[in-house]
Amino acid sequence: MKKVLFGRRFLVGAAVLSVLIWFSIEVIFDRHVSTMSEFKEVRNSRTYDKTHKMALLVPFRNCINELKEFAPHMMKFLNNQRIPYTIYVINQVDDLRFNRASLVNIGFLERHPDCDYIAIHDVDLLPLNPKLNYSFPSEGPFHVSSPELHPLYHYSEFTGGILLMTREQYEKVNGMSNKFWGWGAEDDDLALRILHHGFKTIHPLGLKTGFQNTFRHIHESKRPRDQARFIDEYKIKRRMDVSSGLNNTRYTVESRNTTLINGTQVTFINVHITCDVKITPWCLMEKRNTR
Repeated sequence: MKKVLFGRRFLVGAAVLSVLIWFSIEVIFDRHVSTMSEFKEVRNSRTYDKTHKMALLVPFRNCINELKEFAPHMMKFLNNQRIPYTIYVINQVDDLRFNRASLVNIGFLERHPDCDYIAIHDVDLLPLNPKLNYSFPSEGPFHVSSPELHPLYHYSEFTGGILLMTREQYEKVNGMSNKFWGWGAEDDDLALRILHHGFKTIHPLGLKTGFQNTFRHIHESKRPRDQARFIDEYKIKRRMDVSSGLNNTRYTVESRNTTLINGTQVTFINVHITCDVKITPWCLMEKRNTR
């Protein structure tokens, strides 16, 4: 009889203990899942916003080797930040001198309308620091490659390399000047436009990297820059160009296609830029393997 009572008490005790253990696990599990869900929601709200999409605009000519490295690098970098984006390579296929600013204007005009901000991005500049933020620049144009971080250019007015702007910001400054043929100066003119229209350029803060290790510059040395300048071109460089920009960019799209570059989807827009030789005769300088 004692054995039967003991057996019953043991079974009841075991059952009660099982219920308590199950209840405790449920409580702990619920608290854990709730905490993790809240954490995930907060984290994603800071790094991913489905309401915005970036058009990454790459002015391009004769630099396929850089693009082969650039495209997969940017795919991984932007995916890590969960940035919705499309990469547009605006490829100048005419016989005129390279015009980076006009290519950016064309990319802006030809981008898909669901892209509400742009990244003006050199193909030979790769971001390395994961804290470089490519999200929607609501507070003002965001200069990712600011002078203290760019591996080559450190003067205070420098606005080249990588710059983020919203659709409204770029339209308000009338895009970039179409008068700069060859390499350089068009980004300095854009800096003047940004200032003139009352925007404040924002720069990365709190990074623990500097100009030696925030970016990697991959420009091929065998492909020289076209740095020739005419006298009239120097005059334009000294003041903001108010006669040309997004509203009078003239071009023809030869073709467009979407392809994979080392596993990364890229949309090529092959264009002929129109040059008014009465206004900028320096666009006709003999074409060389430069940009």
